[in-house]
Amino acid sequence: MNAWQEREDIRASIASGEFSLPTTSPFLYSREFPQVCRLLPEEVGKASRWFFLGDIHGDFLALHHQLAFIAESEPDFRIVLLGDIPDRGPDSAECFLLLLRRAAEFPGRFLWIAGNHDTCFQEDAGIFTSSVEPAEFLDFLNGGSEAERLRRQEIGRCFLRITGLLPRAILFPDGLLATHGGFPHADLQAKIPPNSPPEELFAWISRPEFLQDFTWTRLTRYKRKLPNRERKGCSYGFEDFSSFCNLFPDSMPVRRMITGHEHYDEGWIAHPTYLQHPAATLTGFGFPVMGGPADAAHYRSKWLVARHRENGLPEPLEIPVPPEERELFYPVLEIK
Repeated sequence: MNAWQEREDIRASIASGEFSLPTTSPFLYSREFPQVCRLLPEEVGKASRWFFLGDIHGDFLALHHQLAFIAESEPDFRIVLLGDIPDRGPDSAECFLLLLRRAAEFPGRFLWIAGNHDTCFQEDAGIFTSSVEPAEFLDFLNGGSEAERLRRQEIGRCFLRITGLLPRAILFPDGLLATHGGFPHADLQAKIPPNSPPEELFAWISRPEFLQDFTWTRLTRYKRKLPNRERKGCSYGFEDFSSFCNLFPDSMPVRRMITGHEHYDEGWIAHPTYLQHPAATLTGFGFPVMGGPADAAHYRSKWLVARHRENGLPEPLEIPVPPEERELFYPVLEIK
């Protein structure tokens, strides 16, 4: 089934109410506590079977092809989603249901790290709200006829159940930290008790104020940035990251990092100022950052996913965008 057919099939299932929603999360490491997890070598196995997907933001075409590319590249694949599945693009609900389909088809293969657009939704008496903008997923959840709203509420409540248990960061045995935004900033690092054993350490950094930094903070090219607690999305620099890496070199040996959150039109960047402890950012959606889905003329010619390389940053892999499918999903409108 190609991307267009599968999206239409999912839309038909929403319209008819014949979609299937899991009662428990099908994603790895979905649990209440701790939400920062350290993987064991036997859990990881061969490093090259692990792939990373950047922010999807409602781009069904991109998600469909990236999942297919990975499944064809590695029969025993594992996928880490770096967060922000909904909003911005036109197909937030369809992307969520596609992930549920693939997670049911390949159980135990998907690990979804929470992004700020995944954890911003609330529901009260059938009305959904969001604490971030843009929040196009709300148009779907709160829209439609009375019968449609009841079906959409089911999807929205399932989304809330699953995203409420998602991990905020995963640490691989070789020291790669996979997270949406960043890590606990300098002021929070000072609060962690020294000489904490691993269990206590991971419990500490799974507290709400620490989790916020994993999800919301933003990478910059600068040396240091002061934490700005008036904003959730305060920024950090490469020395802030190095100080976090050096906090607990034995019990939490962080050496490098891959993030989502920042949106780069080229799809991938290995940040040049992060030398001592390297960092890279991956973008999953294909429409331009500034113009969004409406600027179809500048939809990218390739997507990028990344494959884990032991003791190094993940390797970016290119996937050509089929022009005829791009035109179906994002037609370029003629300006008269």
